[in-house]
Amino acid sequence: MKPASEKATPEIPRQGRVERRTKETQIVLQVGLDGTGAAKVETGIPFFTHMLEAWAKHGLMDLTVDARGDLDVDLHHTVEDVGICLGKAFREALGDKAGIVRYGASFLPMDEALLHAAVDISGRPYLVFNVPLRRARILDDARVLGHHRPHPETPQGVLDAAQIPPAVVDDRDHVRGYPWC
Repeated sequence: MKPASEKATPEIPRQGRVERRTKETQIVLQVGLDGTGAAKVETGIPFFTHMLEAWAKHGLMDLTVDARGDLDVDLHHTVEDVGICLGKAFREALGDKAGIVRYGASFLPMDEALLHAAVDISGRPYLVFNVPLRRARILDDARVLGHHRPHPETPQGVLDAAQIPPAVVDDRDHVRGYPWC
């Protein structure tokens, strides 16, 4: 087994592509796990687009998202359905999971914020979301999740579709909930 610092290039590119059409959304999403961090993301929700681009860049995964939704009604449908597509594409790209390390953990300091996440790519999805949210909205646009408190529906959709059970603990207010907006 190679040390984690040595990246072996798989013989077959690990890619996943998902199309989803519902009454509220039309989404085409493609992810390449062995990418360079290139992203072409269109969601109609500027901050959500920014977060997906950052995810691709810092994860060195190529990501293409074309999402159309009923943004005039609620941004939540688009955010949740993109999350489901991302999880399904990620699971498809992992294939039989050959050559990956099953467990991982990371601390991510961001200015005055600290996020800790741990994952187990076991195929048995389960979410622990220990993120006390103090604000009524995460983004400046009140339509994101309505006027109620954000909840873990979006990460649960990603993780259920990807079949990955992480535990997420965040102890600073700056980024509470941001990974899931």
